[in-house]
Amino acid sequence: MPHHILNRGDSFIKSNDMLNPETYRIQENRYKLNELNYSCPNNDFDFSNSIRKNSFVLYPNQSKYFQTIIYLPLKEANIYDNSISYFIFKNKIKYDFNLIYISDSTQTKKSLPEFKLKELQENYVKIFHGKLFSNKIPVKFID
Repeated sequence: MPHHILNRGDSFIKSNDMLNPETYRIQENRYKLNELNYSCPNNDFDFSNSIRKNSFVLYPNQSKYFQTIIYLPLKEANIYDNSISYFIFKNKIKYDFNLIYISDSTQTKKSLPEFKLKELQENYVKIFHGKLFSNKIPVKFID
């Protein structure tokens, strides 16, 4: 198999037997973020980048509407002890459903560079820390 070397100068040298294009993209982006003094906590680059790309400002008394489809029942698998959590719905019972969005500003702030934190502060923008609750809606069963 061919041996590929990416050489980006200073500290960006990566060797691999068969370099995956996705791995290259992630390494390239990490290099660029490092050059701009962005940190990647726990090497979770894609999560940090997702936060930056999907953030928005919500001003006081402003509303934001979201719409999504969620297939029920939700199943959550625990890979550590091979257990699965689930809920069985009974057709004749009426259920309500709501979403809870939990935002931990601590991790978000750690992933932003100093200049971005300064920009937010100068523009009186605070990163939300807490829980947002959606309206409750009835669960609709489809045959």
